[in-house]
Amino acid sequence: MSRAYETREMALGYLRCRPALHPLIVKKIQEDQAWNALVPRALDLGCGSGLSAAPLAGLAESVICMDPSFPMLGFCRLSAPSAGPVQGVAEYLPFSSGVFQLVTAAGSLNYSDLPKACAEIRRVLSPQGVLAIYDFSPGRSFRGSEGLDLWFDRFARRYPPARDSWLEISPERLMKEARGLELRAFRPFEMDLTYDRPAYVDYLMTETSVAAAIQEGEAEEEVRRWLRQSLEEVFPEKPQRIVFRGYIAYLIPRRDAP
Repeated sequence: MSRAYETREMALGYLRCRPALHPLIVKKIQEDQAWNALVPRALDLGCGSGLSAAPLAGLAESVICMDPSFPMLGFCRLSAPSAGPVQGVAEYLPFSSGVFQLVTAAGSLNYSDLPKACAEIRRVLSPQGVLAIYDFSPGRSFRGSEGLDLWFDRFARRYPPARDSWLEISPERLMKEARGLELRAFRPFEMDLTYDRPAYVDYLMTETSVAAAIQEGEAEEEVRRWLRQSLEEVFPEKPQRIVFRGYIAYLIPRRDAP
């Protein structure tokens, strides 16, 4: 896991400024699974500051949110007051076998030992349980215009994402490495959120590439100044629809697995 997640500043930024996509994605999960009633128990792995755990209250009677970062977990009770926070990692789940009907992982298994994590998830899932893995890339496109895409290429060159410990989740990798689990669907999506320019800058400040640059010595105000000034060239004064692209993968316990 990146050190950027270990700071109180990043945890607070996640709480206040991350894209409000999790409720939309959780609603999509509910629709895809055709659940008309609450499941008894859900577990959210890599919950961060709790934004991914909060909407699970509409799917489960009881929600546990888990993250390795104590600063992140410290904000969970603000965003997900009904969820029980637990410190830990996906490879070693401190729960009894077969107790969860739903496990979610929002961009967190990318930093795990995937076979070991999936074996543990398989263990704690009930026989009819579902693992929903989802993630979305940065919002880098205006709806109907390529102006922001061109700017984002500049941003990515200035603040390149660190990929040393990051694992791409793909259907092929899940079919090969999701130990004890069977991939049932891998569905891409596009979702829009509306931002004005200051809110978009606040969001970009929560990107781990920016946090890493600040940790390495670049002044936070200098980063904000560059973002504000360079975005003036492409981001109109009025709010814009920003496109976020991602996927949801659904896995279930293999019947032939122990």
